Amino acid sequence: QIKHIEFEATLAFARADMRRDKTGQINIRIGDLANRAGDHWNKLLTNLRVANGTAYDGQAFYSATHAIGASGTLVNLLAAAQVPALNVVTAAAPTKTEMVNIIIGMIQHAYTMKDEQGEPINGTARHWDLQVPANMIGVAVAATKSERISGGESNTLLAQNWTVEPVVNPRLTSTTEIYLDRTDAEIKPFVGQEERPLSIEILGEGSDHSFKHKEHLFGVEAIRNVGYGEWAYSFKGTLS
Repeated sequence: QIKHIEFEATLAFARADMRRDKTGQINIRIGDLANRAGDHWNKLLTNLRVANGTAYDGQAFYSATHAIGASGTLVNLLAAAQVPALNVVTAAAPTKTEMVNIIIGMIQHAYTMKDEQGEPINGTARHWDLQVPANMIGVAVAATKSERISGGESNTLLAQNWTVEPVVNPRLTSTTEIYLDRTDAEIKPFVGQEERPLSIEILGEGSDHSFKHKEHLFGVEAIRNVGYGEWAYSFKGTLS
């Protein structure tokens, strides 16, 4: 179940300040509020991802003990035991070659996931998002875009029939954890639900509020929430 939540934020400015602002600083503040509101989905999804709450099978979303019928144990909480490439020289600063091997190893693991009929869950997967903390964005881009890796060798990742898109997520506070999401399936790892899309409301000149309180209000509001979708399409990797 995903329950809607009402989100809102409001800025208040005195009418006199509105009148005296000759350099547009108030409009800049209002524009910044709108920009931050536009990033709200990312905040909700990151909080949900990091919280690692309960998935539809009763296990934590990222878990070492998932199962679907007679599929056996399925793991989307990955460490070096499942993906040896996650064991690197410096966990918070993998090299380009190490990151290439990590990505290939995590996708390889994704292909081992089986459904209750023993069929590959991710057998047709070709498109992935790689979410990394800010400290890894450089190496993530290099690993997914450079034709050559350390020592001038060909980038074996680019030789695969995959598209891996690096995404920096500054809200990820751990410097050693990354996430790989499958993006080309009909079902998604996470669900975004919206009753009312983002709207901007203004109580400005001529409003009752302006007359009574001698101020203008600028607010943003949305009614939405996020929830867990298909855990078999998302993988958390911890470097060590």
